[in-house]
This record gives sequence, structure tokens and C-alpha cells, in this order.
Amino acid sequence: MKNERFMVAHSMLTNTIYAGTTNKDGTEWISKIDVTQQAIEAVRDYCVQNLADKYYKDSKDNPNCKKPTKVSFEWKRKDGAVVTLQVSVNLPEKKTAPEQGSEPA
Repeated sequence: MKNERFMVAHSMLTNTIYAGTTNKDGTEWISKIDVTQQAIEAVRDYCVQNLADKYYKDSKDNPNCKKPTKVSFEWKRKDGAVVTLQVSVNLPEKKTAPEQGSEPA
């Protein structure tokens, strides 16, 4: 294992995210597997956890604060363009209980 290293990378050729081991220089895969779905789900869970952490911290100072439903991350590319990743959580609408004595229409 001294001549190998673990990597996660995107393949532009197959549009797949791979994880596995490469040679010491990182120039050739020794073994790899497609982890695209798992990687996307892990990033989703990471973003949702950031929302939960933010709400927990904010609610300590302000118990009436609303739960955040969006989180975003930005990266500046070498060419000056900015890439934004945004995750939104759409909460279900609260259903109100029908008034007593009223009948559905």
C-alpha cells in the first residue's frame, strides 16, 4: 500500500465519480469503483446537517428564528467564474385540522 494512495475523482469522459487507489503519483488508477450516487447523497446529507447546525446555533440566541431551508457553497475558478452549489429543503405544508362541526366540501 506504500506505492498507492486513495483518491476520489470525477471522470469527464464518463461523467462519473470514482473512488479507489492510484499509483503513488496519482497518474493511474490501480482499482476504482463508481461512487457517484453515494457521493451525491453524502454531499446532500452534509448540506442538510449544515442547515441543522445553523438552526441550532441561531435558535440559542433567538428561540423564535425560523428553520433555514437553503444552504449554499461557492468556489471561484481560475478563470474568475464563480460556481455555486445550493441545496434547498422544501418542508411540507402544515395541514390545519378542520374545525369541529364543519363538514368537508
